[in-house]
Amino acid sequence: MNQAVIDLNTALVTFAGAVNTTASIGDLAVLASNYGATSSRLDWSSLRMYDFNQDNKLDIIDLAAMARIILGQ
Repeated sequence: MNQAVIDLNTALVTFAGAVNTTASIGDLAVLASNYGATSSRLDWSSLRMYDFNQDNKLDIIDLAAMARIILGQ
């Protein structure tokens, strides 16, 4: 079950990376400075776009997805 969740998250990150093709170092800085934020935050609507796998939290998966987009991978 855990591997299925990991595989699904990886697939979601890949899909999100394919859809959102532009990002900057500034975007990465915003994401990194809000690392650990969840949908319970009042400002979530402005952070939601950085939640690439749509799990309602900003975590390492989202940072990796952002890095891939910046690097064009």
